[in-house]
Amino acid sequence: MKTLYPICEDGLWGYINYGGSKAIVNRFLFARPFRDGLAQVVLNHDKNIHGAAAFINTDGEVKIGPGPPKIGYERYGIWSEHFEHGALPEWGYRDFSSGRALFRDWSMHRGVGYIDDFGRLVAMGFNDGSDFVDGRAIVNIRKGRRNVPTFIDKDGNVLGDVEADWCGYLSEGRAVYSKDVNGRQLLGYVNTRGHIEIEAQYRGASAYSSGLARVVTDSGTGFIDVEGHYVVSPELREATEFSAGVALVVEDGRTYLIDQRGGFVCGVNLDASDIWTAECSEGMFLVGGVVDGDERQGFVRADGVLICPFQCDLANPFDNGLALVSRNGRAQYLNTHGEVVWETDAWKI
Repeated sequence: MKTLYPICEDGLWGYINYGGSKAIVNRFLFARPFRDGLAQVVLNHDKNIHGAAAFINTDGEVKIGPGPPKIGYERYGIWSEHFEHGALPEWGYRDFSSGRALFRDWSMHRGVGYIDDFGRLVAMGFNDGSDFVDGRAIVNIRKGRRNVPTFIDKDGNVLGDVEADWCGYLSEGRAVYSKDVNGRQLLGYVNTRGHIEIEAQYRGASAYSSGLARVVTDSGTGFIDVEGHYVVSPELREATEFSAGVALVVEDGRTYLIDQRGGFVCGVNLDASDIWTAECSEGMFLVGGVVDGDERQGFVRADGVLICPFQCDLANPFDNGLALVSRNGRAQYLNTHGEVVWETDAWKI
């Protein structure tokens, strides 16, 4: 599937390809990344100065919208001309995931629902919701005075409630949940039927990645497997999630990569102070630090090589092989070798 990347120049948005060549001309008021072959954009609209949301394909053709769902919505409310054409601001979409996109409508107090990749509304009436992952999503359903976290399938069928205060970070068939334990909000893991698999006992917990999850206890950060057994003892000061089989660890005066058993892979030489880690994806670890009194960002590759060494004022995680950064007043897309494939000074990110 062709992958394109959003760009902005002089207030209009378009897309480039992986090599940096223009693929869709700048004509949108706003543009999001492509997901499942569709991207959300905002089109000019004669009845709404803020425009109207729609989804385009990689050829730039409008496939869904503009405006809220036209099919499947009739049982939830009465149409008006303005609403039908997307001229009201009280609704919006999120990106597609697993063939579904979240749709939010506050204009008629109908809450959250989901559309399919034909733009048809397939479920509605939730108080909140997450993106779908492997055909499952977490929604909140109002029961009495409580919002109850609930798993649903792609048709909106309820799979199971969670006896918890919150639930999120769904990945690899498990999600994090939180609940009060003796006056402390602690975290554990639940499956997509709502069954508790690991009791709430952690101060912090991440989504599972390659069968491991990062957890934080009173003694430090470690990693557990799907049964809750430690594969890396919770003794680390700071560590990222695993990506491409390694995780980046930051200790006092040391930065290094470990494998999925906690074994040392290689050291990473970071010439900065107050080093911190952010998101990791596609084997690229976003790191920050202080250089000459200023905060700067860069990337550590899974082989320990520092890419764009603390030169970025702002950096976003890698997405389909490229990362969007701001450096020396210019917006740039970088590849995993640190090479600039596209840049402009007409966009401030």
